[in-house]
Amino acid sequence: MIRFESDYLEGAHPLILKKLEETNFEQTAGYGTDPFCAGARERIKEACEGTDVEVHFLVGGTQTNLTVISSILRPHQGVLTDFYYELIRMNLSVQYSEVGIKLSGDELKMMARMESYSYVSVIFDWVKSGMHNDYMNYINQLYNIRKMELSYYKMTREPDSPF
Repeated sequence: MIRFESDYLEGAHPLILKKLEETNFEQTAGYGTDPFCAGARERIKEACEGTDVEVHFLVGGTQTNLTVISSILRPHQGVLTDFYYELIRMNLSVQYSEVGIKLSGDELKMMARMESYSYVSVIFDWVKSGMHNDYMNYINQLYNIRKMELSYYKMTREPDSPF
């Protein structure tokens, strides 16, 4: 897969296409009740080295993501992907350099981690409000957090800083 926006954008491997062609006219119930799923289920159980393992198939990536995420997170938790973390890190790098502050790689990682927690916290407050409040108030909170961070870093970099 070259692009990861969606697995629906890519073609299938030639061996998979060959297998699909071989089984194209076989009529099966599907959705986990067919002989292909039964065989795959047994192979997965063997790979897991467990006899009390249950294997269930889901019909798409969105359903799979929703099922897994909702089973491992509490209702108030969410997922911040590496993509967003990297976006935050790059944004921080640009903003700090614009005011003359050079951050080391470790400082940038730490600030990106803190920033992601700020985002999650502020977004969580908005969700708790039932998402009825004006979201711009929350965006302004994030902006103010950033301004405080920049002020703090400026103060700590001054030669006679007490920090």
